[in-house]
Amino acid sequence: MFKKLKQKISEEQTSGRGSPAGSTSAFPQRSSESSALSPSIYRNRTSSLTEQNDDSTSTPNREIIHKQNSSNNESEPSSPVEVKMDQKTKRHLQEEFAASLEEKDQIISVLQTQVSLLKQQLHSNETNIELPNPNVQTQSQVQSPVKDQNMENTLQSVGPVGNENADKTIESLTQRVKHQENLLHQCKERIKSQKERLAQLTSEKEVLQEQLYERLQELEKIKDCHMAEKTKFITQLRESKNLIEQLEQDKGMVIAETKRQMHETLELKEEEIAQLHIHIKQMVLQSKELKKQKEKSEKSAFEQLEKALGAAQMAEEAHKKLQAEMDEKIKAIEKANEEKCVSLQQELTRMKQEVKKCQKNHLWAMKEKEQQNLLALEEIELQKKALQSECNKKLEDMQLEVETFQTRILELESSLMKCPQNDKSQLEELTTQIDSDKNEHNKKIATMTEKHKKEIEYTKQQEQQHWKEQFDILTQQQQSEMEKLSKHHEEETAKLLKEKEAIFHAHIEEMNEKTLEKLDMVNELQMQQKDLQATLKQTEQEKQEQHRDLIKLQKDLRTLRKEHQQELEIMKKESREEMEQKIKYEQEDIELKHNSTLKQLMREFNTQLAQKDQELEMAVKETISKAQEVESELIESHHTETVQLHKKISEKDDDLQRTVKKYEDILEAREEEMTKKVNKLEEQLVHLKEDYKKRLAYEESRNGDEENIAELQAQLAQKTTLVNDSKLKEQEFREQIHILQDKLKNYEKAVYVTTVKTPYRDGNLCHSDVSLFGEPTEFEYLRKVVFEYMMGRETKTMAKVITSVLKFPPDQTQKILERENARTLLWF
Repeated sequence: MFKKLKQKISEEQTSGRGSPAGSTSAFPQRSSESSALSPSIYRNRTSSLTEQNDDSTSTPNREIIHKQNSSNNESEPSSPVEVKMDQKTKRHLQEEFAASLEEKDQIISVLQTQVSLLKQQLHSNETNIELPNPNVQTQSQVQSPVKDQNMENTLQSVGPVGNENADKTIESLTQRVKHQENLLHQCKERIKSQKERLAQLTSEKEVLQEQLYERLQELEKIKDCHMAEKTKFITQLRESKNLIEQLEQDKGMVIAETKRQMHETLELKEEEIAQLHIHIKQMVLQSKELKKQKEKSEKSAFEQLEKALGAAQMAEEAHKKLQAEMDEKIKAIEKANEEKCVSLQQELTRMKQEVKKCQKNHLWAMKEKEQQNLLALEEIELQKKALQSECNKKLEDMQLEVETFQTRILELESSLMKCPQNDKSQLEELTTQIDSDKNEHNKKIATMTEKHKKEIEYTKQQEQQHWKEQFDILTQQQQSEMEKLSKHHEEETAKLLKEKEAIFHAHIEEMNEKTLEKLDMVNELQMQQKDLQATLKQTEQEKQEQHRDLIKLQKDLRTLRKEHQQELEIMKKESREEMEQKIKYEQEDIELKHNSTLKQLMREFNTQLAQKDQELEMAVKETISKAQEVESELIESHHTETVQLHKKISEKDDDLQRTVKKYEDILEAREEEMTKKVNKLEEQLVHLKEDYKKRLAYEESRNGDEENIAELQAQLAQKTTLVNDSKLKEQEFREQIHILQDKLKNYEKAVYVTTVKTPYRDGNLCHSDVSLFGEPTEFEYLRKVVFEYMMGRETKTMAKVITSVLKFPPDQTQKILERENARTLLWF
């Protein structure tokens, strides 16, 4: 047995030494190779190595544990050989444990390198994310239980040894394992986060791809549109280039034609100059005649200039007269407008006084009604007090009787208490008598209460009839007053409409007459302009005639020169033979003198002609400029007059608007006062209602008079109806005031329209009705609408008609219609 054990131990030692050495020798080779290989091959190889090492370490550990268990079961050793064997086994176990620790350290270093590589891959794959290899997870899952088994085996093997170094190494190994597990857990979490991020990025990528596709489609559309526009622009540029080329060709042709014409004219002028130089000698004889003709033409030109100056002075005088007349007309128009403003203000004051009167009458009627109501309330209160006093008296009498009965009952009870037991029969009789007396007393009380209720009902009926009669009388009086007021108001409005229509027609006729006068003045100015133009045309015709005379004189000079040349030739032919030398000398002297004199005469003649032409041109220009100045002055004066009229009209409109605003402020203040008074009355009514409710509650608690409560409620309802009627009347008066204000604005705008339209109508004048309205049917329709509006009907239609006639902007029309809607809602 002992030999067999030694053989097994030796075999185990040889196998254990061979396995760690082989593992250590093989491991660095594979680790060195893993650095050059890819991460996936490296992971597979490390997993296979760990599995081999775990298998190699697990098998000897199991055999050793089995041997230890068998040795423990047997008898304990006693010989020194056995002790040596035990030491050898311990050494063997320590060596195996050290080898396993080295292997675990190498595995940890490999895992650390893997973790570092994974971190690098994660950092590098942030932009291009790839899914990690699932073999890592499986390897880690496989390695964790193998490591746990190895740790358990080592612990079991080291347990009986009990060395401190082994414990420390185990603790360090456990810490490293925990650290590695934490790292694996972190790697798993990072992988999950990276997967989620990858999914998000894929979704964003799809969205971006869709957006890119849409943008590309838009770009294609834009490119198509751009290409179409480009083709259009290219065609337009070609057309424009063709047009430019055609214009340049036309320009070249025109320039060539103008050059040719200028060349021809220059040639003609050179010929004329040569002819003039040839025929200057003949002009000497006719210079005197030309001087005489010039003097005549000068006299005629001066006379024409004097006529033109006289016409200009006449035009200036006429312009001054027109200005004076226009100033007088403007003053008259201003006075008329002021008078109209005064009349309108007077009408406004009169209407306001009428409104005040109506308000005073209304307040007086309200006060009278309030006094009547107060008197009626006082009478009711007096009656109630009388009834309450009677009831109180009766109640006091009844209370006195009850007190007497109670005293009697007490006396009887006291007597009963004193009586002996034998007198029970008498006591019973007395009690029966007391009960009968009580019943009779109760019956009397019931009869009295019934009588009292009947009396109260009778008095209530009488009061109701009395108040109904008074209310009917008051309603009839109010209706009659309202009818009278409405009739009076309609008559006044009709009168005002008629008066204002007559004033408006008269004003329009005056404005038409003034416009006719202005048109006559304009026609006169036009006639004067025509006369000036005729004088200018005459001067131009005279100038043309003078030019024609000059042309005739030039022709005559040419003919005279030709005749003179012929005579000279004849004389030369006759005197050539006799006096050639003398004639030559004399001719030379004469020609020199004659040329000098002719040149001087021609210069003087040309200067005089130029001066005369300049003077004529200056005179014509002066006349034209004066006429133009007169025209411009007339136009400017007319424009300034129109501008001044517009300014005055705008100022008057501003003044009227200010006055209207003042009156509106006053009316608003009065409306506020009226609203305050109405609120006070409503508060008083509320207080009265509260007092009535308190009194009614008190009376109900004492008597239960429900009919009095109903009557009081009816009276309160009547008073509330009266207050509402007063509010409605106030609203009617306010609406009438607004109507009058609208009418004033309409008349102001109508006046403004007539003042603006009349100066720009060239004789085609319109009547007053047609200027504001298209047809008489529209005018009648507007009259009907105004009448219904005055009666308190169709406020919206009136507002719409006013906005359409006066051509308000849409914002103002909406505001006006909203106000009318608010008023109608308040009415309802």
